[in-house]
Amino acid sequence: MQNESVRLCDIPSGSSASVIGFTNGTNNGFQSRLLELGLTRGSCVNVTGFAPLGDPMIISVRGCQLAIRKEDAADIKVVAA
Repeated sequence: MQNESVRLCDIPSGSSASVIGFTNGTNNGFQSRLLELGLTRGSCVNVTGFAPLGDPMIISVRGCQLAIRKEDAADIKVVAA
């Protein structure tokens, strides 16, 4: 996983990644909301866990904990940190 982009939903719990962008099919309103929440290019994201049934995933970004559906995390491109 070195220097190749993957989807955020594919990052295992306890791992970190750096945001590089969004997929082309991302809804602009949703993308704007993610940017407002701090998921900007270059920001470090730590996957801290998953809900008991595996969805949503819990991430830490810029000191905040966010719960994000795996379906939405699939639209976020990252590289392993």
